[in-house]
Amino acid sequence: MKVMKAYIEKRGVFKTLYVDRASITMVQNAVTSRRCSELVKS
Repeated sequence: MKVMKAYIEKRGVFKTLYVDRASITMVQNAVTSRRCSELVKS
């Protein structure tokens, strides 16, 4: 049981890091595409 709990906690940390990285990437992509569209308009 102890090993299982440690495994779940470790997976939870990885999941959180993965989700954070994904959302940061999404924000960066949104900012980049907005800059591109502003450049195109001007």
